This record gives sequence, C-alpha cells and structure tokens, in this order.
Amino acid sequence: MFLPSITVSTISFLISPIEMLLNYLVPIVSDIKPDLRAFPFKSMALILHSTQANRNFYKILIAAEYVGVKVELAPDFQMGVSNKTPHFLKLNPIGKVPVLETPEGAVFESNAIARHVARLGENNLFGSSSIGHVCVLFMVYLACLF
Repeated sequence: MFLPSITVSTISFLISPIEMLLNYLVPIVSDIKPDLRAFPFKSMALILHSTQANRNFYKILIAAEYVGVKVELAPDFQMGVSNKTPHFLKLNPIGKVPVLETPEGAVFESNAIARHVARLGENNLFGSSSIGHVCVLFMVYLACLF
C-alpha cells in the first residue's frame, strides 16, 4: 500500500484551497440566525450522567455553556456503581458514560451528546437553514483532517 508522505509543500498546497473555502463559508455561517424553535423544552433541565474525571464530559459542558442550555450533573454519580443501576442501564445498555438524559430520551456517546446540545438553545451552533447546517458540518469535518 502506498502512503504519500506529507511535506511542507504538500501542506502549503492544501492551505490555499482551505483559505479560499474559509473566505467563502465564514460570511455565510456568520449570517446564520439561530432557530429558536429548536429547544421546545426550556423548563426541564438536561441531566448529564458522568464523572468529572472523564475528559469527554467537558466538551458537552462547553457546548451547553456556549448555547445557553442548562445541564445538571447527576447527583452523587460514581463510576462502577451508578452506571450499573437498572435506571442507568435503561438509559445506556452498554453502561458507558457520559449519558445525557433528556425529556425526549437518552443520548450517549460524547460527540453525539455535544452535537445534540449544540443544536439547542438561543445560540444554536448548527444554523437555522439547511445550507448553514451543511457549512457548519463542512467546517467540523475539515477540522478533523488536521
């Protein structure tokens, strides 16, 4: 199997198209107005089941803080104890953390939770139109390349 080596000239070759795409996308994404209908259950808090020792826990809290969504931490959560209770296993049969308990059901896997939270609240990070959503996803996927 042939794997090309990455050199400075290869990276500089990639930077130019990326800069062009950013110059095109940033004005589109910055004009996106949040969809205020995206968060219909403002009165009920979201409950995050995890320990603070889990590094994936923080990306969820950062997304929640940015969009202005209140996320409560499950009280007295203990790894190895709380995640083996029948209630927790109904939320996530695998028994892994983090898990976000919502009025609509449970969400697990930290990236899925962070994306779900990023769509809520008044500062929706995924845009209110289809093209805005696609532009944001493009930037997320582009960031994963580097």
